[in-house]
Amino acid sequence: MKHKLSLLLVILAATLIPSIAIAQIDRAEVDGTVRDQSGAVISGASVVVVQDDTGLRRETSTNGDGIYTVPSLPPGNYVITFTKDGFEKAVFRDVLQIAGQTRTLNANLAIGMQAQTVSVVDANAALDETTATFGGSVQPVQVSKVPVNGRNWSTLETFVPGAVNLGTGGQSSIRFAGQGMDDANYRLDGNDMTGIQNAAPKSALRLQISTEAIQEFSVASAMYTAENGGSAGGQVNVVSKSGTNDLHGSIFEFIRNSAFDARPVLNRKPAPQAPFRLNQFGGTMGGPIRKNKTFFFASYEGFRQSLGSVQVGFVPTAAFKSMVPAALQPFMNAYPLPTSPDPKSPMHNGVPVDGLWTGSVSSPATEDAGFIRVDHRLNDNNTIYVRYNIDNGNSATPLGNLQYATNVQPRLQNGVGEYLHLFSPTLSNEVRFGFNRNLYSSFQTTGLPVTLVAPSISTINDNYSKKQASTSYDGRDDLTWSHQAHTVKAGIEFRRVEINEGNSADTTMTFASFTSTDPAYYLANNIYSSYLFSAALPVKGLRKTDYYGYVQDEWKLRSNLTLNSGLRYSFYSPFSEVNNKAYPFDIYSCTGSAAYGPSNPGLCKRGAQFTFPNYLDFDPRISLAWAPEMLKNRTVIRAGYGMFHGEDQLGDQDSPVVNDEPAISLFAAGSYPVNPALTPTSGLAATPRSQARNHPDSYVQNFSLSIQQQLPGSFVGTLSYVGAKGTHLFRRSYVNLINPVTGGRPLAPYYNTQIDEKFMAGSSIFHALQVNMTRNFNHGLFFAFNYMWSHAIDDGSVGAGEADTPQNVACFRCERSNSDDDVRQTGNSSLVYQLPFGQGRKFLTGGGVVNQIFGGWEISDLVIARTGLPINITINRTAASLPDGNNTSQRPNLVPGAHIYPQHRTAQNWLNLAAFSTPAAGTWGTTPRNVASGPSEWQNDIALDKDFHLAERFSLNMRAEAFNLFNRAQWGLPNSNFSSSSSFGTTTTVLNPGTTGTGTARELQFAARLNF
Repeated sequence: MKHKLSLLLVILAATLIPSIAIAQIDRAEVDGTVRDQSGAVISGASVVVVQDDTGLRRETSTNGDGIYTVPSLPPGNYVITFTKDGFEKAVFRDVLQIAGQTRTLNANLAIGMQAQTVSVVDANAALDETTATFGGSVQPVQVSKVPVNGRNWSTLETFVPGAVNLGTGGQSSIRFAGQGMDDANYRLDGNDMTGIQNAAPKSALRLQISTEAIQEFSVASAMYTAENGGSAGGQVNVVSKSGTNDLHGSIFEFIRNSAFDARPVLNRKPAPQAPFRLNQFGGTMGGPIRKNKTFFFASYEGFRQSLGSVQVGFVPTAAFKSMVPAALQPFMNAYPLPTSPDPKSPMHNGVPVDGLWTGSVSSPATEDAGFIRVDHRLNDNNTIYVRYNIDNGNSATPLGNLQYATNVQPRLQNGVGEYLHLFSPTLSNEVRFGFNRNLYSSFQTTGLPVTLVAPSISTINDNYSKKQASTSYDGRDDLTWSHQAHTVKAGIEFRRVEINEGNSADTTMTFASFTSTDPAYYLANNIYSSYLFSAALPVKGLRKTDYYGYVQDEWKLRSNLTLNSGLRYSFYSPFSEVNNKAYPFDIYSCTGSAAYGPSNPGLCKRGAQFTFPNYLDFDPRISLAWAPEMLKNRTVIRAGYGMFHGEDQLGDQDSPVVNDEPAISLFAAGSYPVNPALTPTSGLAATPRSQARNHPDSYVQNFSLSIQQQLPGSFVGTLSYVGAKGTHLFRRSYVNLINPVTGGRPLAPYYNTQIDEKFMAGSSIFHALQVNMTRNFNHGLFFAFNYMWSHAIDDGSVGAGEADTPQNVACFRCERSNSDDDVRQTGNSSLVYQLPFGQGRKFLTGGGVVNQIFGGWEISDLVIARTGLPINITINRTAASLPDGNNTSQRPNLVPGAHIYPQHRTAQNWLNLAAFSTPAAGTWGTTPRNVASGPSEWQNDIALDKDFHLAERFSLNMRAEAFNLFNRAQWGLPNSNFSSSSSFGTTTTVLNPGTTGTGTARELQFAARLNF
């Protein structure tokens, strides 16, 4: 394998390096054509680009076709000046350069003396005349001003075309253009920022990156160019803030309290409202270390949450505890005493078994996020920067419905260094190296060695703990060469991944019901019905190295016609265990392991390859952008096609490391404590995890068409169609299933149960129509609007890490239906508006009391809306009633002609029970997967703030925010299990039971910020 890979890399390097190009992941580019008043091109015109905040200056000149290109610009505002002897000077001011985008800025020079006239041009309403990328950017004004509940930057991702928010606005809730959660790729300043084991950054952390440290970010939902990749889905590229020539900073605090919040919809009076307090505070500082040379920017943000969760559980009475044998007394003592009797409690020997316990469980959360970046300009041709982030967290969430909790302690670190060298105005080189580290530990705090499950009382869990330490190292080298009408881009990259994971022993002891009149008999006599034991998993180390390369040509066929073509190569290396302590399991490629008997089918030898590598992941991408002259270059028509390879999430590639974790399953009656001889410390797992070693990498094909139009008032509108077809998607099913003909399992007697299997064979299709309109912040107004109609269809395989189990494992085609993430309509709008009163604005410009009262006011608003999420109707069926005897996820029959929704639909009556029926024995249910959809979501978040000028360099900003202003009930999905007829169609959950993110009840927040 290594020889094949080395040969491929040599061929790839020989192909790419002579092309010389640069990536624009965390930088921007400006290009265009310079003409005279007659339309003739002007060659040799001088183009000077200056960033006033830092003194950055770039110069170039137009070529023989009047074309110029200035690549590798840091994001920010620029002044661009065009001069030519015999022509008037043209100056473009406030040119906003956004990371990852190329701005086409054409100039027309009038004949005249250079010193006579300066033409100031508003360049805010810009069109994309270069690529067909489907997505957008989140600009600094949105990051800093739009109200976001909890200040989690990931919620801002939903502001771009192609994004769908399924729930709380965190990374785990966001999907892009029909792809799965872990199909997205996250980068900070071009460096890997994923959660590594799962692509989405750790959900237990709210800050991850403080919004105070974010300059802007872009999301390419689909049809991105060859310079982007690493996954088959959306590309999220975050750019951090840097210092300028002006020393500036801030001190801030955001305050929340349950006293200002509406009651959650499921917590109505007279039940007590859970107490809640949240403080987010911190500060920033940025400025010059040496003017025009060295700059710094640093930030800190803290998060302190105090939350009491009201819990209600069933606990044994003191009288019943006294009847339980001594061996189980530690379990009985772990239960609190009842706070009130349970009128429905079963009896044992005339004594009530359980009572109700009601209490408040503390769910505190703390988090501290720090950031520092230093930029240094050696000269105009050489710049470097280094940046480091850290985020420590500690949180507790209720475990079950008693007084215990699960504690989570994540810690994220991310750092990068970059060196940019400009050989000439048309030739440059950028080198970047960084690391991304995720530490994650969780532990349960019950103090018990075994989980106890017994009738009538609430389950109490064992002291299970889990630790993960994941690190990636990312190195990248990119070059650029602009020549004539071509801007050729290319680069190579590697990503080293190291994951260490382990967990404690996990045991569950179940006491079955004896009779309906005395269900606690077995518990009272220490007779368990089943005992499941999994030994501790010693820390295992997973290692892999991925390689990427690309070449791309941005060719201006004409000044208003650009062809963007490229080719990307990806090599996703299979994992290996660092000490060869892993046993892959695959019934198709392994016949048995000598360590456990050569006839043991499916078990590979120790240290065998997890999966077979793929060497031919080549992805062509092509797009065309045309600005017709007849439409005065105010309209751009774009079309494109591309292939995008990825891999399933890394957390789904670790199956072999747990196959030697010893385990037992006892389903015969016994008593606690269990004979130690029955709890092995070595051997195989009772049921191995199967992973197909023939493991093709998933890929998506995108195709798009869009029309972009410059509108009055500096608005830009876009109408787009985008399609996506997924192939070789992650799929989950079972092997060692019952053969309907023989009635036996093929791997018996070695394995007598069905075995979970992961493989790559799914498919999907996605279609979307998108309308969006934006107005960059100018003259006190910013506005953005996005609407998308879409339809996502698959066969149970959504994408990386997401898959459903079919009801008939022999027919995945029968599962083809609406995707789990199918949301037909979604939209959002964001607004920032400075009221036109006070100093520096249009009206009441005088100072004094008038300005203090009426000046400095600003309104920010966010509206989000979407239609309902899919509902999968299920039914409980015995294995004997199924055609093949294999017990998997089942669906009922759909009654012909019946409506699946009741005539008067409410959250408590969402589905029509009469529309479904139980299938006859030996037949499959006829209800399609995800046949229904749940309640819609919409909410309005608003903020009002005012600036008070305290002194020449000091101002105070006071801010009030309301999330879900109209307190609309945001319901979750109703109960969809047809077997639970009494609760079928009843909604008992809300979209977001937490305190931050989208979908909560109305919450108010107040903030103060001192700026200097």
